[in-house]
Amino acid sequence: MFNGNIISVDTPDNHSIFMDLFRNELETMLNRLLLAELTEFLSYDKFDVSGYNTGNSRNGYYERSLHTIFGNITIKIPRDRLGQFQNKLLTTYNQNFGNLEEMIIQLYQKGITTREIADIIEKMYGCYYSPQTISNMTQVVAEEVDAFHNRPLPSQFAVVYLDSTFITVKRGTAQKEALHVLIGITPSGEKHVIDYGIYPNKSTLAYKELLDHAKQRGLEDILLFGGDGFQGLQQACQEIFPESIRPSIYSNNLIEGWNKHLKRRISHKEQFPSIESLDTFVCTFASEYNTKFFGKIHRGFGVAFIQLQNMFGN
Repeated sequence: MFNGNIISVDTPDNHSIFMDLFRNELETMLNRLLLAELTEFLSYDKFDVSGYNTGNSRNGYYERSLHTIFGNITIKIPRDRLGQFQNKLLTTYNQNFGNLEEMIIQLYQKGITTREIADIIEKMYGCYYSPQTISNMTQVVAEEVDAFHNRPLPSQFAVVYLDSTFITVKRGTAQKEALHVLIGITPSGEKHVIDYGIYPNKSTLAYKELLDHAKQRGLEDILLFGGDGFQGLQQACQEIFPESIRPSIYSNNLIEGWNKHLKRRISHKEQFPSIESLDTFVCTFASEYNTKFFGKIHRGFGVAFIQLQNMFGN
């Protein structure tokens, strides 16, 4: 850890936000998959000139309300002009999507590939979807990952922890990738996974890139950085935030605990099939962490709030 005077501090899930997240994404993914299925049936994309004079075309949709474990969702079932399209995903009388929900959750929590998802659907429903078709559904996941990495940040953090852990990913052959993580605590005591990045090796350059990107997203001031003594780490932090290292707060093992829970979650996987699948998995885990601690005050920060405000000059 870096030097500084030490003030000792240690550490209901927001259930509604969690349920809304999965309900909305489940609805979006199912509707995207249905549209992709109609495209595969017609053999041309929407507005594609190759569809002219084929004798059949898209003809709107009709809605159905489905009850799921996350609440009711609205499914928009697409139609073709000739009335020949019969989707494989839904059946007329089947309105229970327990197995499909498990597949969607796996998509979020396990970082599985489009090919693996296609295989899961085929096993569950006896119908085949190509990986390219499934990619229409997983696109929303890629958008969520991008949104996480680029979301605005609070302008001040009392402490930011920097650490890395190694996870096996397949790059032609299986090899260890260094997952670099930044976790911060605001002056009010809220914990945030600020960002993370996946790099071939642990490096100060990786930390500098993450910190610089955090600065571009609105982070302006940090009282203290906490690290593991990695050579060059303190200098990297000072280069991006030259005024931010000063006597402050020290809390032990916070980011180590995060890494431990992450490793426990992925203990069933020997390796991730791609960087993208690992990125998806970590994004889900980090988003859950941020939701869990949203509005919660880290132990000790309530009584230290005034002092922290003074340190920031507020």
